[in-house]
Amino acid sequence: MKRSLLIFVIIGLIFTLVADIMPADTKLKPKADGKPLFQASHPVERDTESGISWEMPFSPSVIHGSNYYDYMIGSYCSIPIKPQPENVAGRGWFYNFMAKPSSSGNRRVYYGWMDDNGPSSDPSLFTTVDAWEGYPGLDVDNLGHMIMGWHSIGDDGVADVKYGYDSFFAGIPGISSDAFMLMDNPTNRNGFDDNEYIWPNVQIGDSPLGSEYQ
Repeated sequence: MKRSLLIFVIIGLIFTLVADIMPADTKLKPKADGKPLFQASHPVERDTESGISWEMPFSPSVIHGSNYYDYMIGSYCSIPIKPQPENVAGRGWFYNFMAKPSSSGNRRVYYGWMDDNGPSSDPSLFTTVDAWEGYPGLDVDNLGHMIMGWHSIGDDGVADVKYGYDSFFAGIPGISSDAFMLMDNPTNRNGFDDNEYIWPNVQIGDSPLGSEYQ
Protein backbone atom coordinates (compact mmCIF):
# COMPACT_ATOMS: atom_id res chain seq x y z
CA MET A 1 0.00 0.00 0.00
CA LYS A 2 2.84 2.37 0.89
CA ARG A 3 4.64 1.46 -2.36
CA SER A 4 1.50 2.21 -4.43
CA LEU A 5 1.00 5.52 -2.68
CA LEU A 6 4.64 6.46 -3.30
CA ILE A 7 4.28 5.63 -7.01
CA PHE A 8 1.21 7.91 -7.33
CA VAL A 9 3.08 10.73 -5.59
CA ILE A 10 6.06 10.35 -7.96
CA ILE A 11 3.77 10.31 -11.02
CA GLY A 12 2.07 13.46 -9.78
CA LEU A 13 5.40 15.23 -9.32
CA ILE A 14 6.50 14.22 -12.82
CA PHE A 15 3.35 15.72 -14.41
CA THR A 16 3.80 18.87 -12.33
CA LEU A 17 7.42 19.35 -13.39
CA VAL A 18 6.96 18.69 -17.10
CA ALA A 19 3.68 20.58 -17.52
CA ASP A 20 3.91 23.63 -19.74
CA ILE A 21 3.03 27.01 -18.30
CA MET A 22 -0.34 28.10 -19.67
CA PRO A 23 0.17 31.21 -21.81
CA ALA A 24 -1.72 34.31 -20.87
CA ASP A 25 -4.91 34.96 -22.81
CA THR A 26 -3.76 37.39 -25.47
CA LYS A 27 -7.35 38.52 -26.01
CA LEU A 28 -7.22 40.31 -22.67
CA LYS A 29 -4.01 42.22 -23.33
CA PRO A 30 -4.24 45.98 -23.95
CA LYS A 31 -4.29 46.87 -27.61
CA ALA A 32 -1.59 49.07 -29.02
CA ASP A 33 -4.09 51.47 -30.60
CA GLY A 34 -5.69 52.17 -27.22
CA LYS A 35 -9.17 51.20 -28.41
CA PRO A 36 -11.35 48.92 -26.25
CA LEU A 37 -11.42 45.24 -27.04
CA PHE A 38 -15.19 45.19 -26.84
CA GLN A 39 -17.63 47.90 -27.86
CA ALA A 40 -21.08 48.20 -26.31
CA SER A 41 -23.96 48.07 -28.76
CA HIS A 42 -25.38 51.24 -27.21
CA PRO A 43 -23.96 54.14 -25.16
CA VAL A 44 -23.55 53.34 -21.47
CA GLU A 45 -24.76 56.05 -19.11
CA ARG A 46 -22.75 56.46 -15.96
CA ASP A 47 -23.95 58.02 -12.72
CA THR A 48 -21.13 60.42 -11.90
CA GLU A 49 -22.74 61.44 -8.61
CA SER A 50 -22.11 58.00 -7.16
CA GLY A 51 -18.42 58.94 -6.92
CA ILE A 52 -18.93 62.22 -5.08
CA SER A 53 -17.45 62.37 -1.59
CA TRP A 54 -18.83 64.73 1.06
CA GLU A 55 -17.23 65.31 4.44
CA MET A 56 -19.33 65.93 7.54
CA PRO A 57 -17.26 67.03 10.55
CA PHE A 58 -19.44 65.59 13.30
CA SER A 59 -20.09 62.26 14.94
CA PRO A 60 -22.97 59.99 13.86
CA SER A 61 -26.29 61.26 15.20
CA VAL A 62 -29.64 59.60 15.84
CA ILE A 63 -32.27 60.99 13.49
CA HIS A 64 -35.06 58.51 14.18
CA GLY A 65 -35.19 56.83 17.56
CA SER A 66 -37.69 53.98 17.09
CA ASN A 67 -37.82 51.71 14.08
CA TYR A 68 -41.10 49.96 13.43
CA TYR A 69 -40.04 48.37 10.15
CA ASP A 70 -40.14 50.09 6.76
CA TYR A 71 -37.39 52.58 7.66
CA MET A 72 -35.36 53.49 4.61
CA ILE A 73 -33.12 56.44 3.88
CA GLY A 74 -34.14 57.95 0.54
CA SER A 75 -35.35 55.52 -2.09
CA TYR A 76 -34.18 53.10 -4.76
CA CYS A 77 -33.93 55.79 -7.45
CA SER A 78 -32.50 58.82 -5.67
CA ILE A 79 -29.73 60.11 -3.44
CA PRO A 80 -31.11 60.73 0.08
CA ILE A 81 -28.85 63.63 1.05
CA LYS A 82 -27.74 66.74 -0.80
CA PRO A 83 -25.50 69.65 0.25
CA GLN A 84 -26.44 73.25 -0.35
CA PRO A 85 -24.09 75.25 -2.60
CA GLU A 86 -21.07 76.83 -0.96
CA ASN A 87 -22.32 80.34 -1.74
CA VAL A 88 -25.44 79.86 0.43
CA ALA A 89 -25.11 81.55 3.83
CA GLY A 90 -25.36 79.02 6.64
CA ARG A 91 -25.18 76.17 4.18
CA GLY A 92 -25.74 72.59 5.26
CA TRP A 93 -27.29 69.36 4.02
CA PHE A 94 -30.90 68.36 3.45
CA TYR A 95 -31.84 64.71 3.84
CA ASN A 96 -34.99 62.59 3.80
CA PHE A 97 -36.21 59.12 4.66
CA MET A 98 -39.36 57.10 5.25
CA ALA A 99 -40.37 55.42 8.50
CA LYS A 100 -43.36 54.39 10.60
CA PRO A 101 -43.92 56.61 13.65
CA SER A 102 -45.65 53.76 15.49
CA SER A 103 -46.10 50.03 15.15
CA SER A 104 -49.60 50.40 13.75
CA GLY A 105 -49.32 53.79 12.01
CA ASN A 106 -48.88 54.69 8.39
CA ARG A 107 -45.42 54.84 6.90
CA ARG A 108 -44.57 58.54 6.51
CA VAL A 109 -42.00 60.70 4.74
CA TYR A 110 -39.61 62.78 6.85
CA TYR A 111 -36.98 65.34 6.00
CA GLY A 112 -34.38 67.25 7.96
CA TRP A 113 -31.42 69.60 7.76
CA MET A 114 -27.98 69.57 9.34
CA ASP A 115 -24.88 71.72 9.32
CA ASP A 116 -21.28 71.22 10.49
CA ASN A 117 -22.54 70.69 14.05
CA GLY A 118 -24.94 67.93 13.10
CA PRO A 119 -28.75 67.86 12.81
CA SER A 120 -30.29 71.17 13.86
CA SER A 121 -33.42 69.47 15.21
CA ASP A 122 -35.44 66.31 14.86
CA PRO A 123 -36.56 65.56 11.31
CA SER A 124 -40.10 66.63 10.45
CA LEU A 125 -43.01 65.08 8.63
CA PHE A 126 -43.40 66.89 5.34
CA THR A 127 -47.20 66.88 5.47
CA THR A 128 -49.81 66.70 8.22
CA VAL A 129 -52.02 64.37 6.17
CA ASP A 130 -51.85 60.91 7.70
CA ALA A 131 -51.46 58.79 4.58
CA TRP A 132 -49.24 55.89 3.56
CA GLU A 133 -46.17 57.52 2.02
CA GLY A 134 -42.75 56.44 0.86
CA TYR A 135 -39.67 56.45 -1.36
CA PRO A 136 -38.75 60.14 -1.27
CA GLY A 137 -36.17 61.81 -3.48
CA LEU A 138 -34.70 65.29 -3.17
CA ASP A 139 -32.41 67.83 -4.73
CA VAL A 140 -31.19 71.33 -3.87
CA ASP A 141 -31.11 74.28 -6.25
CA ASN A 142 -28.43 76.96 -6.55
CA LEU A 143 -30.17 79.14 -3.93
CA GLY A 144 -30.24 76.37 -1.33
CA HIS A 145 -33.92 75.53 -1.70
CA MET A 146 -34.78 71.87 -1.27
CA ILE A 147 -37.34 70.20 -3.53
CA MET A 148 -38.50 66.66 -2.84
CA GLY A 149 -40.93 64.14 -4.30
CA TRP A 150 -42.51 61.00 -2.88
CA HIS A 151 -45.53 58.78 -3.32
CA SER A 152 -48.66 58.96 -1.20
CA ILE A 153 -51.64 56.63 -1.32
CA GLY A 154 -54.84 58.62 -1.81
CA ASP A 155 -58.48 57.90 -1.10
CA ASP A 156 -58.68 55.74 -4.22
CA GLY A 157 -56.05 53.37 -2.83
CA VAL A 158 -53.53 54.27 -5.54
CA ALA A 159 -50.07 55.73 -4.89
CA ASP A 160 -49.84 59.22 -6.41
CA VAL A 161 -46.61 61.20 -6.74
CA LYS A 162 -46.50 64.40 -4.69
CA TYR A 163 -43.87 67.10 -4.42
CA GLY A 164 -43.07 70.07 -2.22
CA TYR A 165 -40.20 72.28 -1.18
CA ASP A 166 -38.40 73.94 1.71
CA SER A 167 -37.57 77.53 0.80
CA PHE A 168 -34.81 77.86 3.45
CA PHE A 169 -36.23 81.35 4.06
CA ALA A 170 -33.75 83.69 5.78
CA GLY A 171 -31.44 80.73 6.25
CA ILE A 172 -34.00 78.87 8.38
CA PRO A 173 -34.84 75.28 7.43
CA GLY A 174 -38.06 73.51 8.30
CA ILE A 175 -40.58 75.82 6.60
CA SER A 176 -42.12 73.41 4.13
CA SER A 177 -44.64 74.13 1.42
CA ASP A 178 -47.91 72.36 0.80
CA ALA A 179 -47.79 69.02 -0.96
CA PHE A 180 -48.68 69.34 -4.64
CA MET A 181 -49.92 66.63 -6.98
CA LEU A 182 -47.34 65.74 -9.62
CA MET A 183 -48.71 62.47 -11.00
CA ASP A 184 -52.29 61.42 -10.40
CA ASN A 185 -51.93 57.69 -10.91
CA PRO A 186 -52.88 55.57 -12.74
CA THR A 187 -52.00 57.12 -16.07
CA ASN A 188 -52.84 56.10 -19.61
CA ARG A 189 -49.80 55.16 -21.65
CA ASN A 190 -49.54 53.07 -24.82
CA GLY A 191 -53.13 51.93 -24.59
CA PHE A 192 -52.91 50.84 -20.94
CA ASP A 193 -54.75 52.79 -18.26
CA ASP A 194 -53.20 51.15 -15.19
CA ASN A 195 -49.67 52.60 -15.33
CA GLU A 196 -48.23 53.82 -12.05
CA TYR A 197 -44.94 55.63 -11.51
CA ILE A 198 -44.24 55.80 -7.79
CA TRP A 199 -40.47 56.20 -7.29
CA PRO A 200 -39.63 59.81 -8.16
CA ASN A 201 -36.04 60.85 -8.78
CA VAL A 202 -35.65 64.60 -8.25
CA GLN A 203 -32.97 66.39 -10.24
CA ILE A 204 -32.62 70.16 -10.56
CA GLY A 205 -30.81 71.55 -13.55
CA ASP A 206 -31.11 73.48 -16.79
CA SER A 207 -34.54 73.52 -18.40
CA PRO A 208 -35.28 73.33 -22.13
CA LEU A 209 -37.68 76.25 -21.54
CA GLY A 210 -34.78 78.65 -20.97
CA SER A 211 -32.25 79.86 -18.45
CA GLU A 212 -34.91 81.41 -16.20
CA TYR A 213 -36.37 77.97 -15.52
CA GLN A 214 -35.11 74.90 -13.70
